[in-house]
Amino acid sequence: GDRGSAEGQFLGNHMIQLDGNIPGAVISNIIFEVTTEKSSDMDMAIIYITGGGTVEDKIRIENCTFIGNAKTEGEATSVIAVLTPTFQGPANIVLNNNTVDNMKHGFFFNTVGGVEITNNTISNTTHNGININNTYVEANGDIVISDNTLSNVATATGQAEGEDMGIYVGDSNATLNVTDNEINMALNQENA
Repeated sequence: GDRGSAEGQFLGNHMIQLDGNIPGAVISNIIFEVTTEKSSDMDMAIIYITGGGTVEDKIRIENCTFIGNAKTEGEATSVIAVLTPTFQGPANIVLNNNTVDNMKHGFFFNTVGGVEITNNTISNTTHNGININNTYVEANGDIVISDNTLSNVATATGQAEGEDMGIYVGDSNATLNVTDNEINMALNQENA
């Protein structure tokens, strides 16, 4: 598709929300740029996924650019590029060849299965670059996180457990394949 641009100021809303059974949904070649009022405002997601694809027809988010801006110079953004909720388990999602810059978190999945996160570039996050709180095994879902480049992640001062890491995976009963990722933490951080 054509390269598009979506701009706006959102407080706790989402630019795109994918609900229900949505096999084969594709979001590609879009530049998303969002300005938030201040970092204390409710998090907003550019793409919020509450539904899922199938093993044969995954949801695909590819070749997109996600840029977060703070309205006030020096404030952190409260934007998350791609977010899933805590209930049930959005499943069968591919995130490939996306660029994420200046976000609170890059990709933040609360409960998810069958996810491939590959060839993405994530930079300048105040908290996690990639976060998977727990896995949804019923989704037939291995978790693959490979060939991503994360730089200057977790710039926030003061670490919260599970909150300031390059890649974080919580409770997982799925097969986890984390390979060939490059992670450069912010200067004030020590762990990944």
